[in-house]
Amino acid sequence: MSNPRSTALKLESGPSGWSVAWAHARRLLRSWLRQPGMIVQTVLLPLGLLFTLDLTLGDTATALRGGQDQLPSTVALAMVISAAYGSMSAAISCDEERRDGLLSRFWVLPTPRWAVVAGRLCAEVARTLVGSIIVLTAGIIMGVDIESPTSFLLAMLVGPLFVVGFAPVAYVVSLRAGGRAGVENLTGLVMLMMFFNPGLVPVSAYPSWLHEVVEYQPLSVAVATARAWIEGDMSSHYAWWLFGWVLLGVVVVGPAMVRALRDAATS
Repeated sequence: MSNPRSTALKLESGPSGWSVAWAHARRLLRSWLRQPGMIVQTVLLPLGLLFTLDLTLGDTATALRGGQDQLPSTVALAMVISAAYGSMSAAISCDEERRDGLLSRFWVLPTPRWAVVAGRLCAEVARTLVGSIIVLTAGIIMGVDIESPTSFLLAMLVGPLFVVGFAPVAYVVSLRAGGRAGVENLTGLVMLMMFFNPGLVPVSAYPSWLHEVVEYQPLSVAVATARAWIEGDMSSHYAWWLFGWVLLGVVVVGPAMVRALRDAATS
């Protein structure tokens, strides 16, 4: 008779784990495609934000930058908003799966449980990548000058990188704080960070005592990194700040996300 513990270890260490993760990712992506709210949050809202900000604040923000075009920063902000709002919508969907019992059914299958979490993160990255490409392409049509193909490739990766650190926060809030109600509070915080952001107007336009807060908060460093890479500046120090925020989200909040998913699946 086989030892259940050894069998579990084989499942966890075998190559099937990533196959299971990819299957979960495909399931989620197909499910999200059927959710109008996800399409709105990932694509339509960021595009609307991009067009609106460019029409209303574009010339003013460009003047505040001393003639330097504001549009690349606005495009970068729209990409980051696509990542954040899409992730919050996915977190609400996860809580709905918990209430429907779907999360529990997947959790008790004889497959590696880490694959459930990995598959969800893979789906988040894929969804965000598609949203980023759409927004960045719209920005090019509107007149953003991409320095090189490498700049395009790097810029479109900022959103997926950001969501790796942000998704754990969204899922923990959704699963621990009452689903949609909890995420609405997180949405308010994201909106606050959006309004205090160089993607809206330059940092110099804010009160001097707010400069460092505005410049180095998570959304700002993601926007600054995307703008730098769009313009071909591969050595921007903002990228290190972005990596730091993402690492903080993964290391500090990631385990809490795993526990929240486990508790939601077994409750």
